[in-house]
Amino acid sequence: MAAAIFGGCTGGSILTGWALYLGCSLPLAALIGASGQLGVLLQFPSAWCTSMFGVRATAIWTFAISRQTPLTLVLLPFLAMSREAKQVVLIAVTIFTALLASVGGNAVLVWHGDLVPERFRGRYFGLRDALFTISAMISSMVAGIVLDRYKASGSVGGGLAGITAVACFAGAGSTYFMTRQRDPAPSSPCALTSSAVRRIISTGALRRVLSYEFAWNGALGLTASAFTVYMLVTLHLSFTEMAVYAATVAIVRSIVVVHWGRAIDARGAGRALMFCSLGLVLVPAVWFLSRTDRLWPVWAGAVLEGALLGGHSVATNKLWLAVTSRDERPVSIAILKTAEGASYGLGAAVAALVLRRVPEFHPLFALAVAARLGAAILTRGIAPRSRSAR
Repeated sequence: MAAAIFGGCTGGSILTGWALYLGCSLPLAALIGASGQLGVLLQFPSAWCTSMFGVRATAIWTFAISRQTPLTLVLLPFLAMSREAKQVVLIAVTIFTALLASVGGNAVLVWHGDLVPERFRGRYFGLRDALFTISAMISSMVAGIVLDRYKASGSVGGGLAGITAVACFAGAGSTYFMTRQRDPAPSSPCALTSSAVRRIISTGALRRVLSYEFAWNGALGLTASAFTVYMLVTLHLSFTEMAVYAATVAIVRSIVVVHWGRAIDARGAGRALMFCSLGLVLVPAVWFLSRTDRLWPVWAGAVLEGALLGGHSVATNKLWLAVTSRDERPVSIAILKTAEGASYGLGAAVAALVLRRVPEFHPLFALAVAARLGAAILTRGIAPRSRSAR
């Protein structure tokens, strides 16, 4: 929960607030707000760190540093520096934090595989997802309200500094709780060589998961930012209504995901992943029905998305751990996350090309439905039932 509070108070909206406060251009502000995607660049170095120094040490040190680095920003409103120099500091802090968090993220997922027995992973990830989602949502909303208050009083810099300081305090708390967890028995380091990567990819179970992840995240990339623009420009929704949409997804997800965890432990991650993937195909499909005078499909899509996203996330995490051996897990997860990030970016690039040629959202939504359906088909036989249900 402490990590969720840190994320909620240093997320894209707060980073974008810092960028606009410091006078960054709109494209640069958008880039800073999306900086979390930079972590895909360090997936293989993070696997090397995890293999060489151990999951516990790697996770604790990388997150301890990354969650205190934003303290540098707290001083910016009060320093006599040029605006350009402050922008450079913001960019450097943002990139450094994102890259370190990526290294720690690989180690944490591997650590979960060591600490949580396979038969309990669904319930564990379900409860974790619920607590994280609701904590991040509440902290993000509180941060937004506080920032609006400071903005109304003309002291945005002080509000941003205060929110960032609270985030770093929560980050310190998360590091403390991580140090209370046991260190798993050391595993044999997996050499990070091209032959090792080829050997891991040649594994049938992991190759099936890799194919699905590449196809699914490419499909998600097609609507990465399109629906937000669609809501603002075409449906003329206000920012408050968009916040209500995000809150609806988060609340439904936090309620349902615990039940998904129990079901996944009982029935297997493969079945759950197939069901959630097929259900999420309907999300861009219902967007076809929405108009400025007919918004119920938007809210129906929010409920559907919230009900299925948690199960999809829990099933994916359990499946990743199930198809990877303990010694090779850091490299295997790096391969999966690299494919995930690359395909997501490819999908977003395709979406930009489609919108440039056909400045209309419905063809893009149709393409997204087809791409999601194609990816969902790949879930058939994605995991051995007996292993997933243990």
